[in-house]
Amino acid sequence: IEKSVTVRPNGFENVESQSQMFSESAVFKVKFPEKSFPNSRQATLKVYPNLLSHVAESVTGLLKRPYGCGEQTLSSTYPNLLILKLNGKFKNVDEAVLKTARSYLQEGYKRMLNYQTKEGAYSYWGNDPNLPLTAYALRFLHDAKDYIEVDERVTERMQEWLLSEQDKNGSWQNEAITAYVVRALSLDETKDRDIQTALRKGLEFLKASTEKSKDEYVLANIALAAYKNGDKATAKTIAEKLVKTVQTSPEGKFWNTANTPFHAWGKAASVETTALVLQAILPFSNEVEFDNAYAGGLAFIVKNKDGYGVWYSTQTTVNVLDMLISAQERAKAKNINEKTVIFVNGKKVQEVLLNESGLTNPTVLDISKFLTALENTVEIKGTGNSSLTMSQIVSAHFSEWKDAKLDSQYFQMKVDFDKTQAKIGEEITCNVGIERKNNANGMVLAEIGIPPGSDVDRSSLEKAKGLSSYDILPDKIVVYFWSGKEKKSFSFKFKSRYGINALNATSMVYDYYNPEAQAIVAPIKFEVK
Repeated sequence: IEKSVTVRPNGFENVESQSQMFSESAVFKVKFPEKSFPNSRQATLKVYPNLLSHVAESVTGLLKRPYGCGEQTLSSTYPNLLILKLNGKFKNVDEAVLKTARSYLQEGYKRMLNYQTKEGAYSYWGNDPNLPLTAYALRFLHDAKDYIEVDERVTERMQEWLLSEQDKNGSWQNEAITAYVVRALSLDETKDRDIQTALRKGLEFLKASTEKSKDEYVLANIALAAYKNGDKATAKTIAEKLVKTVQTSPEGKFWNTANTPFHAWGKAASVETTALVLQAILPFSNEVEFDNAYAGGLAFIVKNKDGYGVWYSTQTTVNVLDMLISAQERAKAKNINEKTVIFVNGKKVQEVLLNESGLTNPTVLDISKFLTALENTVEIKGTGNSSLTMSQIVSAHFSEWKDAKLDSQYFQMKVDFDKTQAKIGEEITCNVGIERKNNANGMVLAEIGIPPGSDVDRSSLEKAKGLSSYDILPDKIVVYFWSGKEKKSFSFKFKSRYGINALNATSMVYDYYNPEAQAIVAPIKFEVK
């Protein structure tokens, strides 16, 4: 019997990504600390020939994200739906890619049915109906039915539940959720009288909110809903208002909100709001007053892409991809094969041809072997004839745990084991304590590292109170729960199948919709005989 074993360096992993948009050239500085492990220094260069290549990459990137809840199931499937929609517009997606996308879309649809509630709504865990999530599912199904068979009754029950939740004043809970629901219901092609009545009331509520609202996420959604329903005048008025409130940073121009309906805040909320605003501005972006804000917002979006090919959370990523597809339709590819040369520390290392036409994966080059010092220069040179080309450097290294800055401003996390020396088959108890340091609310994921060869007692996890769900992986368990300021404590038991002298995996906790808000706990050494 032959089995592969993953061996990780005994140290803290540091990952950094840098992104630039360029036409003629781009220059990156790749730096490593002197104390970083020499053999762990790595760097990968990605060159994106057009905006659609972000969609191609995100299919893989989102599949690496957790998909244990209803929203994650939808969002991890969404890029496959976008690929099929792209083929309808550009007609040049490879048939093998289309076949895979249809297969993943069908699989995602089957999984999502597990999260529909008895009321017909959509939910995170299959029990409590959720307004924005039901609207999101409705949008997904509306587009998916063009490519796979969708049970009409599933869609109808979602619409019926949404209509039943509308307040007398035409709103759904608040402005942000109302605009989100109206956008989803606007996709209805049956012109059902009840849906049209609900839309009219919802739009009247939103139109009354336009003057007083300063929330840019809300305004963008109102503009999109108005435009979809044929009210282009209102959509343009809001777009003009948004252009005046744009903020500027070294990364570009952006818009913001305190919280989105999907619990994003901070940088994740800025990226998601900016993506929505750009969609709202897009119909008018050829006009001078909009063009500068549009270009700056696009720069902000691409510069905030992480090293895994996504933008913070699944929900933020899907909104960004929707925007990028619309932006690519506005742009015109100039060259089918654009020659681009890559230099590392002044030495030519690769020449690539970039295809700016249609759905194309980014060119990915591992430049680790060309790095010669703690500070390196990477340069990309084109002919200046390319359009909307982006490049990204993802660098990584490991360093000693003692040099890692593990203090978190977002979470306090403790992971304790009742013993780290045990006999084969002896029970070990892990006690976990997690507490937020800020006032945020939302879904939290905790990854608890366990030693190699561990058998986890599922019954101990089933007894843990307040957990929405959990997954058991070879080197860790992943638990999901909703969290506010209150402390979350739970425990579980496991046994080792064989003797080891090794560390467990790193433990961490993070806010799912704001993954930069995290805390990390260093591994512990286990001896099992």
